[in-house]
Amino acid sequence: MLHGNAGKAFYKFAKFREVTEMKKLILRLVAAGTACTAVACFCACSSGGDETASAGGAIYYTVMFDSRGGSEVKSARVLAGNPAPRPETPVREGYFLTGWYEDPAATDDEWHFDTDRVTSNITLYAGWELSGTAEATASLVYERYGDGYAVTDVGEETEIVIPAEYEGLPVVAIRDEYGNGVFSGKAITSVTVPDSVTEIARNAFYNCAALAEINIGAGSALATIGGRAFSGCLSLEEVYIPASVTSIGDSAFNNCGSVSFTVAENNAAYRSPNGHLVERGTNTLLRGGRSGDIPDGVEVIAQAAFRYAQVTQISVPASVREIGNYAFDYNENLEYISVDEGNDCYSSADGVLYNAERTELIFAPEGLQGEIALPVTLSAIPSFAFDGRTGLTGVYIANENLESIGSFAFRGCGLEIRFAGTREAWDAISKNQVWNTGAQLTYVCEAQA
Repeated sequence: MLHGNAGKAFYKFAKFREVTEMKKLILRLVAAGTACTAVACFCACSSGGDETASAGGAIYYTVMFDSRGGSEVKSARVLAGNPAPRPETPVREGYFLTGWYEDPAATDDEWHFDTDRVTSNITLYAGWELSGTAEATASLVYERYGDGYAVTDVGEETEIVIPAEYEGLPVVAIRDEYGNGVFSGKAITSVTVPDSVTEIARNAFYNCAALAEINIGAGSALATIGGRAFSGCLSLEEVYIPASVTSIGDSAFNNCGSVSFTVAENNAAYRSPNGHLVERGTNTLLRGGRSGDIPDGVEVIAQAAFRYAQVTQISVPASVREIGNYAFDYNENLEYISVDEGNDCYSSADGVLYNAERTELIFAPEGLQGEIALPVTLSAIPSFAFDGRTGLTGVYIANENLESIGSFAFRGCGLEIRFAGTREAWDAISKNQVWNTGAQLTYVCEAQA
């Protein structure tokens, strides 16, 4: 299931009220320098240790998730006043998730993970809807396809429900007669896909920027998701891949924004460590989730895998041996990339990605901050290397024999460049005529002529 919205709830335990005054006393003890005793006392007195105070006086609460018949969801410990992390989507055969709620019946007070704040110990309850029970969208257009029907078009509706049957035959595909998508670019906000559908064709929902929710049940027969099927769906937040899926086309989820994947545990072709979509057979990370931590064992990061992912940092493990083009582009908040020291193909310094020998600068994060030093082994600064990196305040060039600076390398930057060599050596560097377009730069040559 691809699911976007979730809701709001504050489930307050009775014992929370009983320990309020104790908490105040403990925080006074912490401030007086008796942190260890205070914390131990507080943990002993609070509700089973779910609410705790750190040595600095910070309060944490426990957010529990009751999946109400779905697969188990782990609880989370959250700093008071912060949002709760969105959990992995639970699975319940024959149902799709509608959201998380305070109400034990999961009908009222939906929890909104992006905006709601945790102020007490809470329990959130999963809301479920039976697959195929909603009324089908009347304006859907069908054509015969194989042993059933394919959905080929829809009217102006934004919330789409596809039926499991049409005129007594199963609805088996979302595609036109040429095998392309049918909802591309439409203002759709949600789609319910019945278990009968086996194919979502290429470009099916391409650039449906408002699409926030696609409901797919755990019992789905879906086998194929075509190339670019959901590319450009910037509002998607949750993606569920059922066990039946055996093929996901190129760039199927590129440019999807901040999204997290849950793949059924018994899916033989794909998995979802840390919320990423990973192909098992090739250990290729096809699309990055909301976490910047790439799990060990991933060998390939696909082209544009994290484009628009809105992550703030990326950690590349030792196992990665190939990173595709544009893998980290269009992440304005990405400040830092780190590479495990055991990686034989890549390295990092000051948050910038290089090849293993640091002779080639591969990518500088768009949110890079402060001052950085370029390695002495770097012989050239490539085109667009620091284009638009307005958070940078200084760049130190350690190689006195730097050979070239490419086009737009420092476009739009306002920073100081410190060069290890002489002024003559700096002037001798081959610089593209637009290397510093729109930049406000100052230069310091550290070596005497």
